[in-house]
Amino acid sequence: MFERKAAVTLQLPKTEFEAAEVIRGTVTVEAREAVDIDSLDVNLSVMRAVTEGDRRRSVIRFDDGSDDDRPEQRAREVVSAMHLLGAGRLEAGHRATLEFALQCPEQPSLMRKGFLGKAAGLLGKVGQMASALPGGEDWSVEARLDVTGLDIKDRQPVRVNVMLVR
Repeated sequence: MFERKAAVTLQLPKTEFEAAEVIRGTVTVEAREAVDIDSLDVNLSVMRAVTEGDRRRSVIRFDDGSDDDRPEQRAREVVSAMHLLGAGRLEAGHRATLEFALQCPEQPSLMRKGFLGKAAGLLGKVGQMASALPGGEDWSVEARLDVTGLDIKDRQPVRVNVMLVR
C-alpha cells in the first residue's frame, strides 16, 4: 500500500455557519519523510449548478496535472482563502498545527435587514437542505498541502446559511 510522505488534517469545531460568520479551525501538517513543499493553503468553496445561460467555464485539474477546460454543469467557486505556509522543506518527523480563519460571504445588501433579511436566512437554510439534491450548493473547507509532485488535502463538508445571488 502506498504511504504518503506527509499528512494534512483539518479540524473544525462546528460545521454550520451563518452569513458573514468567520470559520475558525486548525490544520495539522505532519512530515513522515523530508519533503519539499510549495505551499499550504486552506479555503472555503462552494460547488453549485451552472445554468445554461452562464458563460463561465470550469477548468478541471486532474491528479496527473492535466487540465480539461469545458463547460460544466457544476462549478467550484472559492469564496475565501488563507495562505498558511510558503515554499520550503519539512524535515522528517516535523509536526505543526496552524490556526486559520475564513470569512463566510455576507447576505446581499437587499437581504440583510427586516423581513427580507429574515426571509433570506430562512431561504438560506432551505437552500442548504436542498443542496443534497442535484444542482444544489455544496460547501466545503479544504486544506491543501502542495508537495512537489503531489497535492495532499483534507476536505470537510460544511453548511453556510446564505443565499448567493448570481
